[in-house]
Amino acid sequence: MKNASLKLLYGEAFRAPDFTEMFTINQPALIGNEDLDPETIKTYEIGLNYQFNKYVTSGINYFYNDIEDLISARVLPTAQGATHFENFGDAHVQGIEMETKVDITKGRFLLV
Repeated sequence: MKNASLKLLYGEAFRAPDFTEMFTINQPALIGNEDLDPETIKTYEIGLNYQFNKYVTSGINYFYNDIEDLISARVLPTAQGATHFENFGDAHVQGIEMETKVDITKGRFLLV
């Protein structure tokens, strides 16, 4: 099919804890955590795009993200409501994205 394209994607990334998440100690509402590990993610995606004519293009994508050592803020019950940063655990996120793009005039598009 000359009007169709298939996309396969794999990626890896990380997010290091920022300064506030690790070292805040003088703010009574936030408590840093020097023992935080970076978040890591592996992402997988497959997508199909199809151009119906020179004005209309549609696409559908499925994605799956595997996140480890997710950094989260947690309210400490013994510290009068102070927030502490910690590696919360793992998360798995998946979903479907769909898009249709219509060229309604030269250079003006309607995205649905």
